[in-house]
Amino acid sequence: MKKKALITPFRLYYFLVVASALFLLIKVTPGSWPTGQPDFTATFLVWILMMGVAAAFPVRLAAGGTVDVVSALDMAAIIILGPVYAALVDVASTGIVELGVLRKGIKRSLFNVSLDVLTVLISGGVYVLAGGVVGKPETGRPFPLPASILPLVLSGITYFLTNSFLLSIIIGLSEGRSPWRVWQQDWLRSGIVQHIGIILLGAIIAIVYFQVKLWGVLLFFVPLLLVRYVHKLYVDVREDLVGFVRALTKVVDGIDSYTKEHSTRVAEYAVTLARGMGLSEAHVETIELAALVHDLGKISKPEQWEIVKKEGSLTKDEINTIREHPTDGAKIVESVRLLKKPSQLVWSHHERPDGKGYPFGLKDGDVPMGARILNVADSFDAMTSDRPYRKALSIEKAIEELAKHAGTQFDPDVVECLLKLYDADKFKLIR
Repeated sequence: MKKKALITPFRLYYFLVVASALFLLIKVTPGSWPTGQPDFTATFLVWILMMGVAAAFPVRLAAGGTVDVVSALDMAAIIILGPVYAALVDVASTGIVELGVLRKGIKRSLFNVSLDVLTVLISGGVYVLAGGVVGKPETGRPFPLPASILPLVLSGITYFLTNSFLLSIIIGLSEGRSPWRVWQQDWLRSGIVQHIGIILLGAIIAIVYFQVKLWGVLLFFVPLLLVRYVHKLYVDVREDLVGFVRALTKVVDGIDSYTKEHSTRVAEYAVTLARGMGLSEAHVETIELAALVHDLGKISKPEQWEIVKKEGSLTKDEINTIREHPTDGAKIVESVRLLKKPSQLVWSHHERPDGKGYPFGLKDGDVPMGARILNVADSFDAMTSDRPYRKALSIEKAIEELAKHAGTQFDPDVVECLLKLYDADKFKLIR
């Protein structure tokens, strides 16, 4: 006899979103087509077309979400057609594109349509409750500004938060990740101000419609697609930066067999520790980038290459030379504008709580938290890897060494976090 499938959090959440959207749509949909505006039908159909085109070219985000300029058209539809008909436009346009163009399948398309319906009805409800005007103003009267600014802003923010959080939850549940961290990765990383700006751009589209009718909106649609293109470039630049840094890391780690994949492992350890300490995803990303290039200074001078590969003890001069690598690496990294923050961590990743580190001799809280995490991650990987002068230590012995020197060589809070993660089987040796 087969066991009944358990209702997982993913399935329960999926059902709640779809059921809520269907319930609200049935509850608020009027029984008859509006006849008060002679161009209402044409506007409704043109909006389906424009939103379909916009939805067919989404911009993929890092954690699995997408963004497009549909949000601007949604906002305009709320103002011009009203929340209910704006939601019906979403049902038609999203359904056609998801199933017919992008071919995402019925289950995924149904969820995305439901997500759009909930987003539009909730943000549209906020717009109406805040006193926003729906539909074309009386003849000869302009759209009421600045009286409508507050309803537009509140509705735009509600739209962004509703859409981004509902989507982050489904991604997190489907992939076993924290929805909060998915939200930070996708929507904070790619520019929260830009997202809200695109949404509020819809208000401008609505005002254009009221002033010059539908032809003005069609002319405005081309610049709107350019906004999508610029946003995609922004997202691509950030992704290309990470790709470039990872490629550069392979060069650094490839100087000899003992350091192969060292920076990649340090980055993974550092990310685990940073998240374990509850740091934001923006901070985690900075630490990850710094970890990937933390040893870049070791290949900046030929003499350092030889020292890194040397077997046996180092002379005093060799020690002083190798201690220049944080400064050398930071100077290289900071020349890239998007790596300014990571460069500060590269500079100070060999500082110690007791002030005996280098190059500045910083103490305790003067050392950036990211650098303290890098120090622990870097040392842990060094201890658990084979080196020319010794064999790798076991993970238990390495942790013992970290605990022994916590407060002097290593930040005690970071070491404590590592110990807790290890005890919970969440910090494992990478080979």
